[in-house]
Formats: sequence, structure tokens, C-alpha cells
Amino acid sequence: MIAPLALAALVACEPDTPPSPQRTEPPAPPAHALPTGSVTDTLPVPVGEDAVVARTPRRMHVDQLQASMEQVSGGIVWIEDGDVMFDTLAATLGKPDWITATTEDKTPGLLFQKFLDDAATYTCEQMLERESADPLDPALLVEATLADTWDSNPLAIEANLAAALLRWHGRQVSVGDPQLEPWTFLFASTLLVSDGDTWAGWRAVCVGLFTHPDFYTY
Repeated sequence: MIAPLALAALVACEPDTPPSPQRTEPPAPPAHALPTGSVTDTLPVPVGEDAVVARTPRRMHVDQLQASMEQVSGGIVWIEDGDVMFDTLAATLGKPDWITATTEDKTPGLLFQKFLDDAATYTCEQMLERESADPLDPALLVEATLADTWDSNPLAIEANLAAALLRWHGRQVSVGDPQLEPWTFLFASTLLVSDGDTWAGWRAVCVGLFTHPDFYTY
């Protein structure tokens, strides 16, 4: 027979409630698992076998950027005073010379943005000059002409913007898609401040497409 004191001690050691089941899922990642500013900040973060490492977008290197701009523009090369400016500015844009530098700086800094804007402005003006003189096989004015305005032919303007988004950013949208709204606003507002100059409107759109991160980052 168990003594009363031993029985009391045994009862005291027994838990009041059954133990909780063993955890079968890994804990959620800490809040700092994603870097601040990452494009994945607003996306659900998978854990366990589906976990992925967040990656900060990087810009193209100089050769990729030059090739992409020339391909999209239909072969226009950024040239000033007879010099190919991508070659002249290669070191400034971070291209390694394999003597003092062996890795390429791919951060889209202010200097890169400045020269990208210069390259885009030159390229877009050359595109418009070429297509206004010879409208055959256009790269920019595919669905609209310089005679079309937002008031006279809005469907042509939106169709042309949709074609431009596909060519520049690889994004397929249709007329009326909300993704066109920033570009229709850019075109319409440029016409407003330029007294209806469609050349200025399409140049603004063209430069904006080249300098948008969707064009030069991956």
C-alpha cells in the first residue's frame, strides 16, 4: 500500500492539463527577413521547403544597357561629336577596366541616372526625327502619328502606349488597362504644358520608358 505522503507527492507531480502537441511547422521568419525597400516587401513570405531568399533588383551593366537601347530604338547609337558615348563614359558608368577595377558597379546611382537620361533623350529625339521623316517600320509611333492628339484620337494614343509598354518593358496590356494610366497622364500633361506639341508628348513618354526601372533593372 502506498503511504499517504507518497501518494500526495505523486498526485502533485501530475500535470493539470495534457501537454500541447509537438509543433510540426517551422516558425515564421523574423520581421527583418526581407531588406527594407525590397520589391517583395508586400508579398507573403513562404517558409519551410518553399522559402526563397529575397533579391534586390540590379541594373543592367553598360554593355547590356547599350545593346538594349539600340535594339528597342531600331539601331540608334548614342553618338556625340563622333564618339560613341557609352564607350566614352564606360568607366564613369562603372564598367571595370581590369586594371584598377575588376567588378562592375551595378547600383543605379545619381550619375548613372543622369547619363541614362542623356542617352534616352538623344535616342528618343533621333527616333522621332526618323519616324516623322519615314513612317515605315516605326519603333515608337506604331499605332499613332504625330497628328493624333488626346482629344482627336484617344484610342490611337492608348494603343500606341500599349505597344510601347510591350516593346520597352515586355508588359502586355490592352487599351483601357489601368496600367496605362501613368503613361496617358504623362502624354496628356506634356501636351497641356507644351501647347499641344505631340512631339514633346511622345518624347516625354519615350524618355520615361527608357529611364523607368522596368527597363534597366532585372
